[in-house]
Amino acid sequence: MLHFITTTHACKRARERLKWHARALHRMLERVYYFGVSAPDCPRALQHYLSTLPQHEGTSFVRVYGQWVFIFSREEDAKIKLLTVYGLPPGFRLNAQNALRRTRTDARFPLALAT
Repeated sequence: MLHFITTTHACKRARERLKWHARALHRMLERVYYFGVSAPDCPRALQHYLSTLPQHEGTSFVRVYGQWVFIFSREEDAKIKLLTVYGLPPGFRLNAQNALRRTRTDARFPLALAT
């Protein structure tokens, strides 16, 4: 099972940008990780934007959830660490919604088909 960790920087950014307290952030991390859109699932323009974001470590990866970009890194022993949160520019929000709609019909999310 995966264990989610947040950095103090990520907690501050979530509070500042999303208006989420630390408890809300911890509660939402699993949902963001599993239901967020990864960079390869995004349209090319959004992929290009995500590639321009600062990469903190070699094991970092992004998930787009709603109108936010969450940057994670993979740690040892099945630990996932949230590094920071960015807002998605308005020009890419529709692309992100369409990508999320496409991935929800994928076999990875069988419950999304029922709703």
